[in-house]
Amino acid sequence: QTLTALRQFGKIVEAKHSPMEWPQLKPTAWLIMECYPESPHLSPEELAKLPDRARRNYQEGSVPGPLSEKSFGKLVAAIGDRREGAFFRYALAGWVSVDEDISPELNNSQKEQLFDTYLSVVSDPQSPELVRRECGDIATRLLQREHRRIIYSDDAVKDLMRTGTPERRRALDTLLASGEISLTAKTRERLAPWRQRATEFQKVLVRVKDDEREPQSLKDQATKSLAWLAHSLLLRDSDPAAKRPKD
Repeated sequence: QTLTALRQFGKIVEAKHSPMEWPQLKPTAWLIMECYPESPHLSPEELAKLPDRARRNYQEGSVPGPLSEKSFGKLVAAIGDRREGAFFRYALAGWVSVDEDISPELNNSQKEQLFDTYLSVVSDPQSPELVRRECGDIATRLLQREHRRIIYSDDAVKDLMRTGTPERRRALDTLLASGEISLTAKTRERLAPWRQRATEFQKVLVRVKDDEREPQSLKDQATKSLAWLAHSLLLRDSDPAAKRPKD
C-alpha cells in the first residue's frame, strides 16, 4: 500500500511539476514512506542506552526500523525497473539510503545489494537522466559512509581517536596511506566487498564521463565522483605486507 501511494503521488508530480522541482518534493515522498519499514522493538535496557534525542524519537514512533528481505526486495526491484515512473524511482533511491534519521535500517548484505542496484541504474542509458544522477550521487555517498564506518571501527583507528593528538587524528588518511597505522586483517576483510564495488563504480563513471552521448549533468557528476575515488583509501591496498618490495 505504501509503494502504491508513492506511485500515485509520483504520477501527480510528473503531471504538474518539472524535474527541476523534484528535489523540493522529496520530503513529501519520504513522509509517505515512513510506514514502510517495520517498527523497531527495543528492550528497556537498550532504550536506556540511547541518546536523549534518539530515545525521544523512538518513543514518538519516528525511528526507522529494519526492512524484511521481502520488503527490501520490492524496493530495489522498483528502483531498477524501467517500467516504473521516473519520480517514483527517483524518490525511492534517495529515501532508502540518504539519511540515517529517515532511511530504514539495512544490514550489510542489503547495503551491498542496494549499491549494486544503484550501479545498474547509472549504467543504464534507458533510465531517466535524473534517476541515474540520483543513483550516482547516492552510490557515492553510500561508499563514503560505509568506508568511514568500517575504518573508524578498526581497533588501531579507535586507539588513535582516543589517545592521539588533534594533529594526528586529523592526519588519519595520511597515516593510513603511509602505513604508519595499519588496519587489521578483519577490517580489510570488511572493506573488501566495498573495494570491489568501488572499482566497478569507477569503471562505470569513466565510461559515462567519456561518452559524448551522455547528458552533461551525468558527465559532471561522474567527474566529481571520480575525483573522490582518486583520493579515497578505498581503492588502495591497505595491507602493509603488500607495500613491501618483493625479494
